[in-house]
Amino acid sequence: MKEIRWKQDNVEVIDSNSKIFSAQKILITVPLGVLQSKPNEEAHNNFSPPILGFLISDTPFTAWWTQLPDKTPLLTGWLAGPNAKKNKNKSDDELIAIALEALSYIFNTNESFFTKNLRAGKVVNWQTDPYSLGAYSYATLESINAKKVLTKPVEETIFFAGEALSEGVAMATLEEALANGTKTAKDMLDCFKN
Repeated sequence: MKEIRWKQDNVEVIDSNSKIFSAQKILITVPLGVLQSKPNEEAHNNFSPPILGFLISDTPFTAWWTQLPDKTPLLTGWLAGPNAKKNKNKSDDELIAIALEALSYIFNTNESFFTKNLRAGKVVNWQTDPYSLGAYSYATLESINAKKVLTKPVEETIFFAGEALSEGVAMATLEEALANGTKTAKDMLDCFKN
């Protein structure tokens, strides 16, 4: 496939021979490298209109997202894990420069394009925020045992909850924080029944 023209419930796929296939939905199962390919590469698939709502990259900023379907001109980049720790003491200007460099790499364009089109930049550095000290969690080899310790209430009086303690598959998300908090609150209420 070379191009995917789409709108809600209507998809046209154009192959390399310009043949058009139509459907209501499409399931795309190409390798991640194909999704990340650049327009000048043979494997590239053009989405029309573009679907940049969420983008994964191999740059220090590993994820990017827009506000789609809302067309607010806001792009968020996420510097996480070891990269966040490594860059935590950089200034806001230095972090924005790293972000613009990442975008120029992802879109195979000159960094000046992003610099001249940037209207404003805002850095939220959770690594240095005294009330989050890193925010989102990520799994390590010790995570399973640590969760067992932290999810066991202390004398049925002190309980811990949050996305880091979730047993779900979407660790480090608001959804998991809510699910784990709800589960733990129910566990607390069960203590009153005994």
